[in-house]
Amino acid sequence: MKLTFFVLLILLATSMNAQKNKFGARLEITPSFTTVSGEHNIYIDPVHYYQSGNIFAKGLYGLGDHVDLTTGIGYLNTKQYQVFSPGFEVDVYRTEDFVAHQYLTIPAGLNFHFGAFFISPEIGAAFAIGHRTFRTNYSSLGNIIIAEKTLFNFTNSPLYKKVTVPLMISFGGEVTTGFCKILFGAKAYYSLNEISTFNKGKYFGFGFMTGVKF
Repeated sequence: MKLTFFVLLILLATSMNAQKNKFGARLEITPSFTTVSGEHNIYIDPVHYYQSGNIFAKGLYGLGDHVDLTTGIGYLNTKQYQVFSPGFEVDVYRTEDFVAHQYLTIPAGLNFHFGAFFISPEIGAAFAIGHRTFRTNYSSLGNIIIAEKTLFNFTNSPLYKKVTVPLMISFGGEVTTGFCKILFGAKAYYSLNEISTFNKGKYFGFGFMTGVKF
């Protein structure tokens, strides 16, 4: 009886330890280059890339020896340069917008790992929390060009979609230290739907990714 109880206790402890080992966490930081491209109804949008970044905190659950289920929460910031030439305006002949689209993003996907190498495809739900716009209106007064700068933020605007769906992929390597693993690699993302009702562009970006895994 005592032997049976002892064996059951060992099996329970082993099972609990195995479940504990299935869970993990990681923090990812990605300085990136980003833009918005596609068909634009109003704006003339040259393809410019701008420095931006995103940060994600994720949990992992082991599904097998080489694959984990991932989910978490993060901040995604993607930027855009827009040029609007009214033509019919007398006072303002050119408008430039530098827009930072900000999203609270919940990703879900898989993490495949083989030795020190990993690759993580994910899909996310990105909830818009702001569209900070730096606008410059150019007008002329004789031979003098006047540039008027303004800053405003679109929040809960009907012009922008509240939810976008980005595809994300990250890959790289892991370096084991005493208490965690250092991540290094690259990350890219691409929105499956348009960012606004008036602009059919889709955001995308890529950059160097680093972080830690526990």
